[in-house]
Formats: sequence, C-alpha cells, structure tokens
Amino acid sequence: MLFITNKLGQIVYHNDKNLIGKSTWESSALRMENVTVVREVNHSRMLVSANHSIYTDWTFVTINPIKELTKETIWIRNVTLAIFSICLIIVVIVSAIVSQTVTSPIRTLQRLMGKVEKGNFDVSFPIRQKDEIGELGYSFNHMV
Repeated sequence: MLFITNKLGQIVYHNDKNLIGKSTWESSALRMENVTVVREVNHSRMLVSANHSIYTDWTFVTINPIKELTKETIWIRNVTLAIFSICLIIVVIVSAIVSQTVTSPIRTLQRLMGKVEKGNFDVSFPIRQKDEIGELGYSFNHMV
C-alpha cells in the first residue's frame, strides 16, 4: 500500500481512490517524521515507512507486509540449512569410512598378536598397504 498525506493528515494520494481526502490513522503518528516502524495492521505485521518532504509538507507512506519482505530470505535460510545438513551427513559418513580403513588393519594385527601370545605362530598379517601399518605388519610377519 502507498499513500501521500498533507500537513493536516488528509490523504492526497492512495491506491484506493475512495480514501483520497480522508484522514488516516497513520497521519498523526507519522506526520513530520522520516521513520520506519513495524506495526500491526489488520492482524498482520507490516513495515510502515514514512518520509516527510519539507518542501511540500507532505508525507509519503508505504506499508508492506513483513511476510512478503522476508519470504525470499526464509527460503534462502531453509536452502542453506538443507545444504549444511547434507554436507554434515556426508562428512560424518566419510569420517566413519576413513576411520574404519585406518582402524581395521590395526584390529587385525592386534587379533593376530593375541594368537601369537597363546602360542599359535602359524599366523600372517596380510600386507595391503605400503604405509606405517604395512611396515608394522611386515615387521610382525618377520618376527613370527
């Protein structure tokens, strides 16, 4: 909604031509001010902006529903949260896989050491990597 009031608070211009010449509830509160406030209008939150012209002594008033102004912001927030949630799930899954690939050979080596402790020297660690775990497995096989 958009309207212009004169210094007496009467509507000079309005989207609804039937209201031209009438006083408005906003005129007393917004006259002679440059303000932007949130007000309850017809049970809806509205952003009311008023700009007063010192040359014409008129006040230019716009009234916009808060829902309309924040609709795209809410959509962007929801999309951002969805993307963040998906990324978080992917990171957790990748972390679990990486953790499993690191700890699985160590557990295998630990189980084989338990067998050697009990006297079974007929065991061998399968060397699949050439990293520290592979070198440790090679040393274990050589020791056994």
